[in-house]
Amino acid sequence: MNLTKKSLFIIVFSIIFLENSIIVFADIEDKENYAHQIIVINSLIAVIIAILVLFQESEDKNFHLKTRISVVLGLVCWFLANLTWAIYSIVLDVVPPVPSIGDVLWLSAYGFLGFHLVISFKKFRHRFNKKLISAGILVGSIFLGFMTYFTLTVSSFENMRGISMFIVLLLYPLLASLLLIFSIILQIGLRKDSHHAVPWMFDSLATLAIVVADSWFVIVVITNTVSDIWLSSLFISAHYLIMVAGLIWYSKYLTHKSETSVIHKCYNAIRKKQIFSLIGISIIALLIFYIIPNPLNISDNSQQHKHESEIGLVYAPTDFEEIVIGALLPISGTLSSVGESGLVTLSIAAEEINTYLSEIQSHYRIKIVAEDTETNPDVALNKLRVLKEKGVNIVIGPSSSASTLKLKDYANENGILLIGFSSTSPSLAIPGDNIFRLIPDDTNQAKVVSKKMWEDGIRVIVPIIRSDVYGKDLFNLTKADFEKLGGVVIEGINYIPPIGQFAASLNRINYVFWGQELITLNSKVKELSSEYPLNEIGVYLIAFDEIVPILSQANSHPILEKVRWYGSEATTKYEKLITNLESSIFANNSRYTAPIYGYGYNETNDEKLESYLKKYHDSDTEAPITFDGPYLYDAVWLAVLTKIQANNTQDIKILKRDFVNISESYVGVTGRTILNEYGDRLDSNYDFWTITHNETSTNRFEWLKINQ
Repeated sequence: MNLTKKSLFIIVFSIIFLENSIIVFADIEDKENYAHQIIVINSLIAVIIAILVLFQESEDKNFHLKTRISVVLGLVCWFLANLTWAIYSIVLDVVPPVPSIGDVLWLSAYGFLGFHLVISFKKFRHRFNKKLISAGILVGSIFLGFMTYFTLTVSSFENMRGISMFIVLLLYPLLASLLLIFSIILQIGLRKDSHHAVPWMFDSLATLAIVVADSWFVIVVITNTVSDIWLSSLFISAHYLIMVAGLIWYSKYLTHKSETSVIHKCYNAIRKKQIFSLIGISIIALLIFYIIPNPLNISDNSQQHKHESEIGLVYAPTDFEEIVIGALLPISGTLSSVGESGLVTLSIAAEEINTYLSEIQSHYRIKIVAEDTETNPDVALNKLRVLKEKGVNIVIGPSSSASTLKLKDYANENGILLIGFSSTSPSLAIPGDNIFRLIPDDTNQAKVVSKKMWEDGIRVIVPIIRSDVYGKDLFNLTKADFEKLGGVVIEGINYIPPIGQFAASLNRINYVFWGQELITLNSKVKELSSEYPLNEIGVYLIAFDEIVPILSQANSHPILEKVRWYGSEATTKYEKLITNLESSIFANNSRYTAPIYGYGYNETNDEKLESYLKKYHDSDTEAPITFDGPYLYDAVWLAVLTKIQANNTQDIKILKRDFVNISESYVGVTGRTILNEYGDRLDSNYDFWTITHNETSTNRFEWLKINQ
């Protein structure tokens, strides 16, 4: 086959398109894992092809041997770096230190590849003119000047970690840009020699992909689109295949096979026995098919997120009348901890209810249809429409107040009863609507938090809050209560609630993203410290799961650790906050304190609660139980009992009437569920929790309940 530039382009970019489609069309919570896996595979392929080329001969043996060895070493470093990143992300689920082994390996590759460029530049220097070199240097200098300026604006230099982060962030695009400049100069200088120019053209494209990937954080920070950081992986995965294309061209036209080489002998052996060749190719194809979903052979739990409406909660035989209950859970996004735990709770409740219905010989059986809201109000509304089309008129959830507010009008207009188990915004306390909540609104939380801060000696608060209905309502209430006590609340930081799995992940880009907010917070605390003692300054954080990258990055600002931090119930007992070493150390040092609605949790002798907790912990899940799990459990029971009492009717008036009546007499794992005039839980009782060292190890932490 005569390999042409056009055919090689088509083949390579078709493969790139197919591979990247796996990442693009994957669920948001799976994108990062798939990206790591594909990048590891592509970098390994590049190493293998480079090694094969190394054993081929060429006219200028000394020159080509040096260049090929340097390319192999550079690609090996990149492969090991990618493997390191994958282990950090998929296996350990931690943010790599700065710098890490992965950084050292990746940056070392630039040294080997730079040597490859330098000796190539020397060999062909007579083909370049000074204008071309000057233009390349000018363009590169402008780009590097911009990157340096931007990196300076997003960096902190108060400690070695901040300095290290600045150096690492700058070195990546700087070194990649230098390679790109000289690659383009080589390609242009060799443009009349097609066989030499084509490999350098692919090399330039590959390096350009790396420059774009290394600079992607600029776009992310400017636009606040943390959820789109996965796009950089598309360029990185393409980078290796483009390099492979250049190596293939180089092997085809600039080398020749030695008749005595081991590679050539193997090639002839395979050619003579084509049947074995086909078998080998088939085996490799099967291995690749198996490896792509899971190349690191890691337990893949992502399937529980696929087709959320078919999560296995179907227990209704065909000869029984089916009661369908909907559930809107944040299985992905910044409340994914609630969604993952919620799936387990739904399964427990559904199995118990169907067993109970069977024992009393009821003709009903239940099915729960769960959908993923992605912690995104717009997605939540679309999923509610899906449930409506399926005939569902009782829906449990959604979890966030912002999503509930988005669904309120649609639910009222379409006769859908929403049962909240986590949403707490007072803005949703509206009499007569179709929203009922088994947890009190934040009015009382604001009072107890304000009181706690004042009793702890805090006299001025610096807030950092989600700029959504939940964050704004809770903050405004807390501000009013704290000021009544004589405290001061300054203008703080309102951040746009991030959307997507990466927003709360331990991806390193979060160091940059949250670093901007923390730089502002740091300056505010410094300014206050000239007027107030540090022990009278408190930081009030209202967040979801993004609290982990926030506290992890707060370590870069020593003064933030010297003031006391307080949080909201959404972060209390969040497991990842104590399993991540950096965030737990900061939380411990800053005496992070947060409330949690205590009804149920302080009734440890209650048999129903103990039974539910035992079944949860005996399940196969690795998802830690969240504070709202018991309320979700009770929500399922109340929804089913309401449908049974109303004879499975679609009449919303009857459903609302029966739900209120049943809730007045129902006693669940969270206790009595009596509602107030707004349809929210009447009783309210809060406990405070903090993070402390585990008794068995100074590097392990645990949540500890404290007295008010």
